Amino acid sequence: MVNVPVEDIATISFIECLVKKDGWWKIESGLPYEQATWRVYKVFQEDRGEVWIVRPDGLRRAWSFRLGAIIHVGQSVLQFNQSDIKEELAIDEDGQVRKPSKPTVV
Repeated sequence: MVNVPVEDIATISFIECLVKKDGWWKIESGLPYEQATWRVYKVFQEDRGEVWIVRPDGLRRAWSFRLGAIIHVGQSVLQFNQSDIKEELAIDEDGQVRKPSKPTVV
């Protein structure tokens, strides 16, 4: 067993998730699609790795990830290393002030 230090891992629930653009590689788990708990993606092109979500409270958020970043998308859960965030692209200001928002990423 190898001990590896853990960095700040963010786990965020969502009702919608979009792994956007063409800068991602899907990392196969070796399990049949219907048996895999997580979908794992790695950024392979600079400035292409974006993820957009709608949280259960309706707040929309989006991030751009650094080259080599890995994200895990599970059933209604997104997980990633916080230091892999290159930029937070969007936070739904309407959701922050509790105005009616349109919770959709597509």
